[in-house]
Amino acid sequence: MPLPLDINRFFARYLCGGGALNEYRQVSRMQLALANANVGYFEPNAVNLSFQIQHFLNAEQNFVDKGITEESLCSVNQLLRKTNASSCFRTCDIKIGKRKPTGIPPKGHRVKKLMAEWFESLNKLNGTTETVFQCYIAFLYIHPFIDGNGRTARALLNYLYNQYSIEKMAPDIYRLKNVKESSFGQQINDFKNSAEFLINKKLNNETFFNDYLKWEDEFREGIEKKIHAVESTLKNKMAMLESNINSSQFLELLWRFPVITHEKLCQLLEVSKKEAKEIIDAYINLSVLEVKKLKSLPNQVFLIAPPITNLLNELDEQLFKS
Repeated sequence: MPLPLDINRFFARYLCGGGALNEYRQVSRMQLALANANVGYFEPNAVNLSFQIQHFLNAEQNFVDKGITEESLCSVNQLLRKTNASSCFRTCDIKIGKRKPTGIPPKGHRVKKLMAEWFESLNKLNGTTETVFQCYIAFLYIHPFIDGNGRTARALLNYLYNQYSIEKMAPDIYRLKNVKESSFGQQINDFKNSAEFLINKKLNNETFFNDYLKWEDEFREGIEKKIHAVESTLKNKMAMLESNINSSQFLELLWRFPVITHEKLCQLLEVSKKEAKEIIDAYINLSVLEVKKLKSLPNQVFLIAPPITNLLNELDEQLFKS
């Protein structure tokens, strides 16, 4: 059964880069939803995170539209770095990690040749999880850009997973809780000489890959159960109402916008304010919606869907709980 919530989109906040993870973790799902609502809410970290997530999703779409080429990789890297400066493959030497270097990628003069090999291997991918993962790891090892390599690689990986219908979350989600930086760095450093052996070869270090797959399967199964449970509860409540509004359409709207304004609701449902009020009152009585005001925006009234916002917070907590 398809999920009403896009899991990769949900966890994009941990993949999009552009800010310190500790700062972004302080942004609640409510704050992020308010920032997405475009109603003048201004909490700096929430607004920055909202923009960066959108850049990350746009980067994936860039690959969909243009495929994976040197030009599209450079364009995505520029987008995710939020810079007007041109982005191209590096020719200089760099270190991984700004404050505390965690690795030294290949010398700048080797990047062009290694990326040529990487593109050749990419064109031979057989679409298995292992070969896509190897392609991702090899890109990280090469580190073709001066900056923004991690977020570019994650956008690339999400695109490849979707391209080959692989329902997996990025290994970085697993790494957030389960793996020390050095362990992931060791996996990358297994690619010492070239990217030639990507296809039909075993990973030098299979432990990380196998542990990641096992964790991902178990974690995904757990969160899918939670999502389906909330979805079922909402559908049962909505079935109690007689309304001209398509309940499936309304439910889909709530999953997309768990925090929404009265005006936005009218616009998306294409109903009058009077009709919208009748709908809102009915769903408030069913505890599907609540009305909320903020001190920072005293003239604005928000509608929130507590069953969904509570679930979103629970999924975040599950990722990081001991």
